[in-house]
This record gives sequence, structure tokens and C-alpha cells, in this order.
Amino acid sequence: MELTVSSTTQRKSQRKSTSLSFLGLKQLAPKDAVLNNLALSDVYLQDLIASADSVTSEERKDENGQVYYVYEIDGVGAHGLISVTCANNKLYAHFVNAPTPEWNKDKDMLRHVHESFKTVGSF
Repeated sequence: MELTVSSTTQRKSQRKSTSLSFLGLKQLAPKDAVLNNLALSDVYLQDLIASADSVTSEERKDENGQVYYVYEIDGVGAHGLISVTCANNKLYAHFVNAPTPEWNKDKDMLRHVHESFKTVGSF
């Protein structure tokens, strides 16, 4: 299995946007299983989920029928947005994380970054 990671962090505020892709996956597992599997290898995500006031998930489709799982994790000290999809035999995941003070200040911009994630081309 091949893994590709792309990450940007604004050090001053610790806002972070990360994209991952895994080769060899043809379809998404059930929503709860996907989030749990992502958390298995990410201690930060485990902590965020464990301390969360709420964790919501939904399935959405883009204009081409591409299925995305969208998660929002509202924790005591941080907020996380995650989008996951499969295309071209790869799993793609995009994470936007921010400490609560930064989230409260910049949530519109962070949601815009989160909502801009999509795959391009045929699936």
C-alpha cells in the first residue's frame, strides 16, 4: 500500500490542513469504520475524538456522484473537520484542525478550506 501525505501548518496559530492518499482501495467502508481506522494511526485524532463534545458524520455526493464522508469533531481544546473519499483505487483524506480559540476566530475560512477538498478527474 502506497501512502502520500501533503501538509500545511501555520505555526503561529497551529492551524493545520493535511491531505493523505492510500493506493489500492476501491471503495469506502462504513462511515464509523473509516473514522475509527483513521484514528488507529493518529494519536492526535484519537485524543480529539476521546475529548469531543460531539462527533458528527454525513455522506455527501458531489456534482459527478463522487461519495465523500464528512466528519466534524468538536472538542474541548480543538476542532477538526475531515473529508474522506475513494477514487482511482486510492483513498483520499483531508484534515483541517485548529485549537478552539483559532477555530472560533477563523471558522468561516477553515470551513472554506475543508469544503474545497475534492478529487479531480474520472473515478
